[in-house]
Amino acid sequence: MTRLTLSDLPEVLVSFETVRAKLGKIVFYNKKLEGNLSESALLSGYNYVIAGSDAEVERAVEKKIFHAERYGGDGILTNGGGGRCGYDGIFHLKGLGANQLVGARPRDGYGNSHGNGFLSLDIAIYESIWAEIIDIALPHGSVRSAAVIDLEVDFKEPDQIHPRGLLVRVPAVRPAHFIRAVYFKEKKHGDLSEDAKRVMLVVRKLVHFLPKKGGEEFVGSMERRLEIGMVELAKRFANQFAASRAKRIFHQSISASNVTLDGAWMDLAGATVFSNVLWWDGFNISRFMNEYSPAMESLQSMCFYLSKYKVISVAHSNDIWEKSVVAFTREYEHHLHVYTAVQVGFPLRVIQDMRDDPIFVEFSETLQKVLGHDDFSLVPVSPSASWQGDEHYVALLYRQLLVQKFTEASQDLSWFCKDRALIARLVEAYDQLVEKAIAKAEVAKVSRQNFTACMAINTTRLNRVGASLLNVFERITEVRVNSANNVGACSYSALFDGALRDAWLAYNESTSFDTLLWRADEVVIYFDGFSGCFVEVDGARGKVKFSKFVDVSAVAKGGSDLLVFYNDVKEFLP
Repeated sequence: MTRLTLSDLPEVLVSFETVRAKLGKIVFYNKKLEGNLSESALLSGYNYVIAGSDAEVERAVEKKIFHAERYGGDGILTNGGGGRCGYDGIFHLKGLGANQLVGARPRDGYGNSHGNGFLSLDIAIYESIWAEIIDIALPHGSVRSAAVIDLEVDFKEPDQIHPRGLLVRVPAVRPAHFIRAVYFKEKKHGDLSEDAKRVMLVVRKLVHFLPKKGGEEFVGSMERRLEIGMVELAKRFANQFAASRAKRIFHQSISASNVTLDGAWMDLAGATVFSNVLWWDGFNISRFMNEYSPAMESLQSMCFYLSKYKVISVAHSNDIWEKSVVAFTREYEHHLHVYTAVQVGFPLRVIQDMRDDPIFVEFSETLQKVLGHDDFSLVPVSPSASWQGDEHYVALLYRQLLVQKFTEASQDLSWFCKDRALIARLVEAYDQLVEKAIAKAEVAKVSRQNFTACMAINTTRLNRVGASLLNVFERITEVRVNSANNVGACSYSALFDGALRDAWLAYNESTSFDTLLWRADEVVIYFDGFSGCFVEVDGARGKVKFSKFVDVSAVAKGGSDLLVFYNDVKEFLP
């Protein structure tokens, strides 16, 4: 079956006119986005704004129709949907000005971008970088950018002047499209407002937009098809948010309009690495741990409107919601246990098949109790020639478990948790799980030594955060300011390249025993758990194998960085 898109929901689209901007240049082009247009085509087709700002053409002779999206939920204040965005049937354009879906509200001290319809160029770049990071890190990815356009004009908000940009991104269907915008003020026509009519019409189509496991098309009653789709979406949310929690990635503003019906994340202006530096009033560990709540509330809202507009009965609606909650709760716990075990060092290839094993469950439940003592700080790591960054506070605990297990050198773990009985349980459960995992690996022809090497690599790499993933906004501003001062071409390519490299190192869990060791430019180095060799893959040289870690560090591109990066676990590498 052909996959439905935003174009298949004409009920949510409201047309408005734009004009070609006076100035504009592409400062980011996503060459990795499948099906992207050329740079010239993107600039020609998307360098448009709503008339009434300094960015439009002198005589407004070149015009184009875009469509605003009507949607609801709790994340849009008094707006009736996407107040600063437009869709042309191919891509979604953000920052083109205030369309007719902007609701009235007073200006505030945080800026009024949703009111004036503008988008900061820095935020457009930030969202694009984090979309690429999250697409690597999380199982259901992100809504990615095609390009960012610098309009070469500034706009003023209450306390700042910002450079103005346009974000060209992939369109998406969201839960919010099927939910009322209850705070949007509009004229009523008859008994129902236009917003209510929109939901009444589109909620009848919801069954066709819900995700299908494996792309299968299900047959049966409307109730049964809705149940299958809603439960699948709940499972996707469980997988996505369990991964983000284990990997410590924080969206910060999840709502019905910031997730998609595929399970992806979007609108990433607040996305960041979660750590204690983010603690301020209103943001705490509990909020991070429970970030999935608004996404699940969007499922509940869709169930409500399915019954309100008589697509299904109230009883069936409640039943679907209850089954979705049960599925989410079960899958979230399972995925959280698996992803956390991977952070500890266990290869995903082995551990994903053990999630119901009593030994694995005991280890996971004990570990979660121990992690209740985590302070979520980032600890500086000795920099190398081309890598600098931090590691999560918990990383040392995981290394100590590894060292104690495989060298029998006793480790003091009380610095992390003072509960000696709990730590003793963790050590015992860890040892038992390691032995069972090794037994499974040996059946697959992976030796104990090679399995240990995989764990050493994982527990180091997956708990380190490269500098390119930290202070991203400050780095973007620095590039722009330096470019302006030097009157040179402004290029963000180095920021994107660095973020992608560090995202692969920090977030890519190998699904086989080919365990990623390093990435540098176009060079990838991985450890082959079957042969015990290190393999360098270079576009220019092809594949080169090394039997010893010291040989890799001496010859491979970026090899000198490896000695520093893996210094704490080098004794476990061949």
